[in-house]
Amino acid sequence: MTHHTQNGRSMIEMLAVLMIIGFIAIGALAGFGQARLKLRSSQLHDSISYIGDETAKLYAWRRSYPAVNLQQLCENDIFPEGCTDHVPNANPFGGEYCLSSTSDSFTVSASGIPADECTLLTTRDWSYASSVSCSTGSGNCTSSDDLKTLTVTFQ
Repeated sequence: MTHHTQNGRSMIEMLAVLMIIGFIAIGALAGFGQARLKLRSSQLHDSISYIGDETAKLYAWRRSYPAVNLQQLCENDIFPEGCTDHVPNANPFGGEYCLSSTSDSFTVSASGIPADECTLLTTRDWSYASSVSCSTGSGNCTSSDDLKTLTVTFQ
């Protein structure tokens, strides 16, 4: 009589392998979410810095900013994300851009930013900005309680 030995894996071994794969997948998804948040934050920072720099260049010869508006900035290709019908496309967090100005300064705001991320954005290097703040709303840009508006003023 011949005796056959089985060389397969047991059900418990397979479940252990699936459990390990599940933990790895959960860790990867959590890391992916954080990476996406950091990318959006960097895109917003770069966009507002670019808008500030280009607006300052565009209107430096006037020594005044009262005529700065979103339509003019769109017509001059200032918004990195582009414009639709002379209105800037949504910022990387899905909110809107807003702009206000006085004779000697202008403010770029971006709404719809998660509160924690907005607070972190205020600590970044804003080279030429005279002030940076995070609030529940600014001018025409308003956000709900759980989303904030980042406001950057340039002089």
